[in-house]
Amino acid sequence: MKEKALKRVVAFMLSFVLIFSGCFVLRTNEVFAADSAATFTISSDKEELHRGDTVKLTVSMSGNTEGAGLQMEFNYDPDILELDSEDDITWGTVFDDFGRMDIADIYPYAPGQINVVIARSADSITNGTIFTAEFTVKDDA
Repeated sequence: MKEKALKRVVAFMLSFVLIFSGCFVLRTNEVFAADSAATFTISSDKEELHRGDTVKLTVSMSGNTEGAGLQMEFNYDPDILELDSEDDITWGTVFDDFGRMDIADIYPYAPGQINVVIARSADSITNGTIFTAEFTVKDDA
């Protein structure tokens, strides 16, 4: 009799643990975004391009007041523009006041894509230039 009662208690406890742990697993994740109205701008140093020309494209941010993190994919057509090397990407002014605990990286992920990751530990990201990339217009474009 004792054994049967013990099995019921263990079964009840295990059921309770499963139901209780399911509450945590099934809880939806929340995303907290800053109320900042940041605007991103892409500008060029040239208005007209020809085959073989080099062009500098600058990506800037303005209007950011609270955002402390940023993940961006900058996509371009690799059949038209060529990024010769990672050295053709210049980091911008938003990184000027970075501290030891802040994290940032800008890298060409694949042909046609430049990735940007910024994470500030305390302050928001300052407005300004994020990066400038120098491309060559392909001869067969």
